[in-house]
Amino acid sequence: MKYRIPGRRRGFTLVELLVTIAIIAILSALGVGAYVMVSAGLKKSRTETAITQIATTLENLHSKFGYYPMPNAAGQLQLGTLSSVEALTPDKIDFGGSYPGAFRKSFADSISLEDLKRICVIVNDKIVIADNWERPLRYRVPGAVNTHTFDLDSAGPDGIFGADAEGVVDDIGNY
Repeated sequence: MKYRIPGRRRGFTLVELLVTIAIIAILSALGVGAYVMVSAGLKKSRTETAITQIATTLENLHSKFGYYPMPNAAGQLQLGTLSSVEALTPDKIDFGGSYPGAFRKSFADSISLEDLKRICVIVNDKIVIADNWERPLRYRVPGAVNTHTFDLDSAGPDGIFGADAEGVVDDIGNY
C-alpha cells in the first residue's frame, strides 16, 4: 500500500515546464522554417511550370499561324478586358486586340480554363498572366534574350528584374 506524505502535491516542477516549453518552441521554429522554405520553392516551381506551359502554347500558335500575340502597352501578355478572372471564358480571350477567332480558339484549346484562371490577375481591368507572387509576367516580342521569338519572365521572389542589391538574379523565364 502506498502512502502519501501529507502536504505534498503531485505535479510538474517549474523547471520541467520550462524545459518542455523550450523544446516545443524549438520544434515549432524548425517546422515553420521548413514550411517557409518548401512554400517558396513551390511558388518558384509553379511559376516555372506556368511559364513553360504558356511558352509552349505561344510556340504552337506561332507554328500554326506564323505570329505571336503582341504585348500590351505595359509589356504584359493580356488575355482580355474583364473585371474578374472568374468571368474569363474561351470566347472572352482576345489578347487585347483583334486576333482571328481561330487564333484565339487555338490558344484556349491548348490550356485548360482552370489553369488560366489560376495564373491570371487583374491589372487596370485587364486580365494578364501572372506568377505565383501575383505579379504580372513580363512579355516581350521579340525578346531581349530570345531575339527571334519572345521572352516571358517573372521577376522571381524578390520582385526585381535583373540583379537585386546583393547582385542576386532570381528571375524565372523561358530562356
